[in-house]
This record gives sequence, structure tokens and C-alpha cells, in this order.
Amino acid sequence: MKYLAVLFARAADFDQYGLTNSGVHVRFTQQGNAPGQNAITNLRNAYNGLFAQDDWRISNKVALNVGLRWDYDTEFPNKANFSPRLGVSWSPDTRTVISASWGVFYDHFRMGVVRDVPAFGGAAISVFQDISFPRLFYGDPTTAPLAGGLCLSPDQTDAQIAATGANCTTIPGQGLYGIDHLNGVVAPGHAPLAANTILTRDNVTSLTGLSAQQFVDAASERANPNTVSADEVSVYPKVQHTTYRSI
Repeated sequence: MKYLAVLFARAADFDQYGLTNSGVHVRFTQQGNAPGQNAITNLRNAYNGLFAQDDWRISNKVALNVGLRWDYDTEFPNKANFSPRLGVSWSPDTRTVISASWGVFYDHFRMGVVRDVPAFGGAAISVFQDISFPRLFYGDPTTAPLAGGLCLSPDQTDAQIAATGANCTTIPGQGLYGIDHLNGVVAPGHAPLAANTILTRDNVTSLTGLSAQQFVDAASERANPNTVSADEVSVYPKVQHTTYRSI
């Protein structure tokens, strides 16, 4: 498994909330969907090649180079891979040689490419991208969510956006969400979450009255109601997995 973790945070936000609870966390993970899919099961091949060539001097000024190559790869079993080669050299004087060549070439099986192709015996590797908002939409300094169509204000609440008529200038027609846009995702009878609430799997039920999965489903639908499905919950469109911290 390989992964790359990136934190987007302002200096003041990082100083106040630290590495775990500041900004927005983005992690890219490269691995199989199941432990067994990380393994290379039977990645091998045999490669054979034969080549013959000869030179003919047609005259004092013209020479031909003729060759024929045969390639055979057990993963690409085509016995008819014959590659003719032809070269010609012309020397108009003792100080000048003009050459031209032509040929047919066949590539061979590349282990570095097919090591992640299960059909050839390689591993079944996928790339997952997780985005974590430890304090929901508070402390987000980046425009990265725009890549998925999620337009977030870095400092205004939903009420302030409505009062000022602010909109998403980067994506015309896209709604602009305030920093408290998800703070009302709670069960009936629960008070909205306070500003900068640090939400975790351990405290989500006591703070919202919802289970971790219920909160993720409801928050994803509130932030992006047009792209949520039962199989793929995403506050951030076009991303395979989006989480709130580790919820």
C-alpha cells in the first residue's frame, strides 16, 4: 500500500488547532480493495528474438543494409511478428554520407506496466482519495473542492451569504456554501453544532443524535444533493471517498 497525505491549513488555524484538527486533510491511497488483491500472483513471461542482417555495396557510392527480425512473447503469442529493416547510404564525395532507414518494430511485454493488471497476473490496485474536514467547513483555506463543483466560502456563514447576495464566482450557477453549512446536520430536537466543533466517530452521536453513517449520509446530501447515491457518499463530487475526520 502507498499513500500520500496533504494538509491545507492557514498558519493561525494550524497554531490553534494543531495538525489533527486544522484545515482540510487530503489523502491518496493506492492499494487493492481487499488484502489479497495487493499481491502479484503470477507475473512472468518469456521473450525470444532472432535477427539477421547483411550489407551490400551496390556501387562505390551506394550501400544497402537489409535485415529481418522475428519476435515472440509468451504474453502476446503472435508467431507472425516479422520485422523487416532497410537502410541505404549514399556518399556523394569522400567527406559526405547521407543515410536513410525504414523498419517495422514490435514492442514487448513490459513488467512495470502490467504489474497492476490482474489479467496478466498482476495486483488489482486502485487509487482512493479521501478528504477530511475535521471541523466541517470551518478552516478550509483551499479552492481544491472547486475541482469537484463544491464552492465554499472561507469566512462567511450561510446567513451572511444570503444577506449579502454573495455567489460562487468561479462556477456560475453553483451554490455558495457557508462555513456553518453542515452545522445544522443533527437529529430532530438537537441544537445545531457550535462553530469549529471538532467532530469524531466517538462524539458524533452525542453531539448530533445521529450515527456516524447517518451523519455522513445527511451531510453529503446537504452539501451535494444531486450526486449522492446509496453506494457512493460524497460531499465532494468525483471523489471516491469523502469523510469527516474518520467518521
